[in-house]
Amino acid sequence: MSSIYGLLGERLSHSLSPVIHNEIFKTLGDECYYHLFEVERDCLSDAIKGLKALKTKGVNVTIPYKIEVIKHLDEHSDETLKIGAVNTIVFRQNKTIGYNTDYFGFGMMLKAFNIDVKIKKQLY
Repeated sequence: MSSIYGLLGERLSHSLSPVIHNEIFKTLGDECYYHLFEVERDCLSDAIKGLKALKTKGVNVTIPYKIEVIKHLDEHSDETLKIGAVNTIVFRQNKTIGYNTDYFGFGMMLKAFNIDVKIKKQLY
């Protein structure tokens, strides 16, 4: 049985995500497919319900929906609530669960380059 993954956003025609992810799936020998899911803002809730009904395994979320999508999910990880944004939705046990993998990726990058941010100033 094949698994469906994808990218959820508003305007996605520029995205190379399907090319990259489908090549990775092919290399790994996985029967998985990565699609672009372009959704208008007023259809976001229906889109998430549809992805859930289709037994999608997970989607990445891009601008402009990283914040708005939170209210349409069943559960959220701790870092998602602290950051206030979701960039990954996992569909598991008939639930939608929001995560923010940027949090972990940024932390790993800081650690890999031995950057200590405890007493640093940040610019916004």
